[in-house]
Amino acid sequence: MKRFLKIVAILALFMLGIGYVAFRVIFFDPFAGGPASLDPLVPKDVDFMVRRKGLKRDFTEFPLPRLFASLSKREEWKDFVRTRLYREEIPVAAIEQAFAELATLPAQIAPLDVMADIAGREVLLCGRYRADQSIAWAAIARGSFRMKLIVDALAFAAVRRWRGDLISEWSEKEDVQSFVAQGERWHLARVDDAILVGNDFELVRDMRKLADADGLSLADSPQYRAQILSASPAGRPIDFAVDVGNSMRQFGLELGPPAPDDSGFRRIARDLLVPERFGPALGRVALGNQLDLTFSATIDRPALAPLAAGLLDGTSGDFAQAWNFCGMAFPAKVAAAVHVKVDMRKLLRRLESLIDPDWRRILNEDFFPNLKFKSGQIQARSLAELFESFAGIVGDELAFAFEPNDPYSPPAAPGVDPVIEYPDPRHGPRLAFILPAGDRDIATQFVTSLVDALRTRVREVPTVYTWSYPHIDDVKFSELKLADGSFPNVAIGVLDIVGRPCVVITTTGAMLDEICVQKMTSESGHNTGLQSELAFRQAQESAKGFGQGFAYLSSDRLRRVCEELCVVFAEDETRPDWVKIRREAEARVIAAKHPELRGKTLDAKQRLTVDLLLDDEIEQLERAWLEQTVPARIEEMKRDLRGLSIFRWATLLFSNDERELDLKLRLAAPITFGDTLGDTLGG
Repeated sequence: MKRFLKIVAILALFMLGIGYVAFRVIFFDPFAGGPASLDPLVPKDVDFMVRRKGLKRDFTEFPLPRLFASLSKREEWKDFVRTRLYREEIPVAAIEQAFAELATLPAQIAPLDVMADIAGREVLLCGRYRADQSIAWAAIARGSFRMKLIVDALAFAAVRRWRGDLISEWSEKEDVQSFVAQGERWHLARVDDAILVGNDFELVRDMRKLADADGLSLADSPQYRAQILSASPAGRPIDFAVDVGNSMRQFGLELGPPAPDDSGFRRIARDLLVPERFGPALGRVALGNQLDLTFSATIDRPALAPLAAGLLDGTSGDFAQAWNFCGMAFPAKVAAAVHVKVDMRKLLRRLESLIDPDWRRILNEDFFPNLKFKSGQIQARSLAELFESFAGIVGDELAFAFEPNDPYSPPAAPGVDPVIEYPDPRHGPRLAFILPAGDRDIATQFVTSLVDALRTRVREVPTVYTWSYPHIDDVKFSELKLADGSFPNVAIGVLDIVGRPCVVITTTGAMLDEICVQKMTSESGHNTGLQSELAFRQAQESAKGFGQGFAYLSSDRLRRVCEELCVVFAEDETRPDWVKIRREAEARVIAAKHPELRGKTLDAKQRLTVDLLLDDEIEQLERAWLEQTVPARIEEMKRDLRGLSIFRWATLLFSNDERELDLKLRLAAPITFGDTLGDTLGG
């Protein structure tokens, strides 16, 4: 009996060996491991790549991610879906259709499981832009044993017949299977447990060749190794790479040459956003307690720097120091705070070049030549000369903030009742610029000389208010009320902030007054101002390292600022073409009241008669526009602004070197992303 069992065992082992060899020859080595990384399978010339590991952990039930399931329960999300942006700009119907189609996928691929057999461990998507504006794409997923077996089994006609008419027009070339399934042509290949599938044969073939070291992959790029293959502090990030220049062309983001009627900002954007000046951007999206986007983009710095208004020429500084400076300098209610190292002379020269030519001519030919400067330190005869002198006084550093604009009372002369300034909504929010200076006395002389010279121009500057704090460092500053009501008041003064002399310029004296009060209270040991805000303190964690600048944005305060501007946007957006309307109304009035005047040139008396009739009709139309159309649009805009609650605060940090621009965006949302993508709701 023992001899018999021994023979059976030997035969069984022999059959297992034969089976293993046969299986390996026909299919694959069932004991072979997969490639350590999928990155070497991605061609170097792809236009985009995105990868997520552990995708199964992002779903409770396919195809609905945990993030969407938890976010949909939040009031902030419900506010967002009511916005016009969501209704008109986001292709909701297409997204819903895609989810519906994905929901049918498990039944279509049975007995395979979407997550267990295909996408659960790791998925990488990459692609190229075609000349016809379509996209050639391919995905790589780590397949299970069953998935690998099915991929190889498709090479057998009997297996394809077993699947009925699901697969047709099958062929194989260069280790890539091509076939038609559900009316679409697909291309399929396998490298160990890496399953390659896409809509473009050349792309899948190139990826398959890389498995045999035939060609260069993204993993051969030093930038890719530094940004993507390095260890991630966030555990399971979403890695991505995108060719910025090609993507701008693909999606029509080329702005073309500047137009005569372009605003200054748009002219800068046109100069900068040229596809040839941008290369690949590589980075990660980390999903933790906040959303962190970090990436490095290759730039043509020699071409961009002269057009970037000095923004690429600033020195690197400690973000933590700049953060503390803004926290102590700005009031608590600011909607945004920015600190940037910049070449101030280049910035001012660029700003001067963007001024409307007519305004520049008036300033340079009439205004500045007639200014009387008492100090020999400043004898500017043009705006460019003034900016040049100012650049020599301040350093290459700028802090900026804006806040909602409220009525306020400027200082009144003794015995004079205070006057309340009601800001025009068209003036926008209050702005503040803080520019550290090298020497306090020189900066004070410059500001005093400039204000004294402007006081003499009573036609343009009829009123100058003086704000003073005689018992605290003799702080004084001036607020200039301009005759042209289309411009806000401008306030200027010199303050020592965090031990540094600074020139402070604001729109309206009220904001400079707030900065003065903030300076005094913070120096007396009180925790006031922006530094006392919870959101600002939470965001401070992101301000680590060194770089050229950062920006902080508060969602709630930004919403308040935008709500104040709604009346301006609503009027501009809905304003009727009164010339056209009057012309059409005139034709109706003449046809109804004076048909004998049709087609005739009206004399003065006839014109007066028609105009009297027209004025009443136009007045009614204008009243309906102001009382009905504009308020309705304002309410719709305010409803849209409630969608801003989808995030609470955001920070952006940037730095650059000779060939790369590095950005880091942190976004705090009303949910906690975590490693399970929102499985735990945040406060």
